[in-house]
Order: sequence, then C-alpha cells, then structure tokens
Amino acid sequence: MVGQYAQRTFRIPPEYLQLIRQIAGDEIMSIADAERWVIGQGLLAYYEQGVRPDFVQTVQRQVQLPRWEE
Repeated sequence: MVGQYAQRTFRIPPEYLQLIRQIAGDEIMSIADAERWVIGQGLLAYYEQGVRPDFVQTVQRQVQLPRWEE
C-alpha cells in the first residue's frame, strides 16, 4: 500500500503521542505504521464492536459580530 494513503493533520495530546511511540518501539514498526494501526483499531472498535465515544457537556460562548448597514 505504499503511496496509497491520504494525508490528514490532526492534534493529539502529547501523552497519546508518547504511547504511539511506545507501541512503535515495542512492535518494531515505524511511528507512521503505529499511528495507522491505532486509527484502524479505533475504527474496528467503532464499527465492529459498537464502541462509542463519551461526551462532556460544555458551554460555549461566541462573540456577536456587529452587522454593518449599507
């Protein structure tokens, strides 16, 4: 599958990155392969095992921008 990957940038907590590096070292694979494997496991858990994310109720504020009259 070399060269058949889509590229996407996302943010993860530093402790997750450390765990992915640990997996890569333990399993003797590249960090990129470990990242793909972890994402694949998450998709498998979601679609095959019915695992769903937990959510936290939050309050979000947005600034009201003025409307300019023409």
